[in-house]
Amino acid sequence: MRVALKQPLVDPKSGAELGSVKELAALAELSGCRGVVQLVDAVPGPSGQVWLGLERCVGDLSDLICDSGLVLSEANVKALAQALLGGLCEMHERGWMHRDLKPENVLLSVSPGAAELRLADFGHACRLPRPEQAMGHMFATVWYRAPELMMHAPTHDDRVDVWAAGCIIAELFLRRPLFPGEPGGAIGARDEEEGTLSQVFRLLGTPSDDDWPGCKSLPGWREFEHRAAQRMTDVLKGTGASPLACSLIADLLMMDPAKRPSARQALDHVWFRMDPHPTRLGEIPLPTKSTQAAAGILLAERRRAAQAGAAGPAKAGAAAGAEAPQ
Repeated sequence: MRVALKQPLVDPKSGAELGSVKELAALAELSGCRGVVQLVDAVPGPSGQVWLGLERCVGDLSDLICDSGLVLSEANVKALAQALLGGLCEMHERGWMHRDLKPENVLLSVSPGAAELRLADFGHACRLPRPEQAMGHMFATVWYRAPELMMHAPTHDDRVDVWAAGCIIAELFLRRPLFPGEPGGAIGARDEEEGTLSQVFRLLGTPSDDDWPGCKSLPGWREFEHRAAQRMTDVLKGTGASPLACSLIADLLMMDPAKRPSARQALDHVWFRMDPHPTRLGEIPLPTKSTQAAAGILLAERRRAAQAGAAGPAKAGAAAGAEAPQ
């Protein structure tokens, strides 16, 4: 099997690996999850480093999103959303949360006659916390970071992954990030986190203690101009997203994490049961570089199969020849 070797990230000052050991532990425990990239081997490197041998994939969701020549139908997006939530569901039900979900970390794996999504990059993954267990908040790429993390909540759970999934599904329709926060801008944001929060509040409304109890008591709460929530159908207008698709995305992007559905509950949303039915993943159009990568993998598989088939009869014939004199 051809694998992709992942180079360990090393802190240049301390020489310590950043997340590699944590990722190895997560992938080992999540072995067998269809929605998670598979760990093939762990290879020791110089200075005690660990290189991860992972199943080879052909691309990621950012490739699909950024390729303006590809048209994604609602049925295509529904299939990708279903696979994404399915992978999260498997992981969460095994007691893990990802905490850095973004399009670049959702890979497409192609094998003969099939294609699947794989969650990847588990450097920030951890086990689900105990109730009220103190947790850090500097996780996840900022544009996909849940508001409770940006407000430095003392604890969090798998709903941070659900928020990121909502951002990704909306981005598949928009073909651009939903909350591209930047420093500066109209509000004079001091940093990217503040810029992202301003984008969140502009679209989803500025939260209050009525709709998100305790939000103003969080350590990272910042005062913003009051904004009313926009309807998700208006946010995604002209993208091909049906009202039911907008309903699911609005659920995933509930500001109060306690009101967000679990990945399992999201999979039960009526959108997945209504027309158009999800496309088979293997039939979703791929960017050129992903198509070429998939073709290369399939060609290599056929060559190995042909070589194995040729070697088999030859060995059998040699064995028969050796036995004939007897």
